Amino acid sequence: MSISKRSAVIKAFGPIPLDAGMLNWFYARRHLATVQDGKWRELAYIVELDELEQTIWKALARIRKRDGAKIAKEVAGRLADSIAQVNGAPPNL
Repeated sequence: MSISKRSAVIKAFGPIPLDAGMLNWFYARRHLATVQDGKWRELAYIVELDELEQTIWKALARIRKRDGAKIAKEVAGRLADSIAQVNGAPPNL
């Protein structure tokens, strides 16, 4: 495990537990935005993704309860199609 890489990762994320397999992954992302998450820092996009997923699951559960499984499945399909169309660029809202 490279000492300089490990030092750079600890500087960016704090004293996170690291194995050799994750060192390169964190090192490649050390320049990205982070947020405090307990004892260390987490990548902001991971936190945002987790929050987005939770919001989507809750919304689909509400739709399923109110309108039925068929409509919830239709909504989930449309959402998946919308995400697939984004292809790395934000949609025109």
